[in-house]
Amino acid sequence: MSRPLKVQIVERARQLIADEENWCQRHLALDVNGAVEPAEKPKSELYRDLLPLINSGAVEILDNERLIAQLVSLERRTARSGKESIDHAPGAHDDVANAVAGALVTAYKEPGISNFKWPIK
Repeated sequence: MSRPLKVQIVERARQLIADEENWCQRHLALDVNGAVEPAEKPKSELYRDLLPLINSGAVEILDNERLIAQLVSLERRTARSGKESIDHAPGAHDDVANAVAGALVTAYKEPGISNFKWPIK
């Protein structure tokens, strides 16, 4: 019997947190089958897409001290060219936040997933 998708997503997030050094060094995400795939979006876009999911209550964040600290310490910057980026402060880390943002945004945007609080369009 297949596990519910919400359980798979939580397990994937935990797996990515446990493998944070690999994530940070190679900017890769592990899918549920363990295959390695490059992230489809830059982390700034993942963070930008994660914010409305958190604010609307569509997703729940794991109660992990490191994850929460990294999410709340992210900074939005605007380059001279006008391009915005969201990243950690100099000398800080965002590897766990990066992994969780990638897992949640990717899972939420997959067509046909209906186990979140609101249907995905």
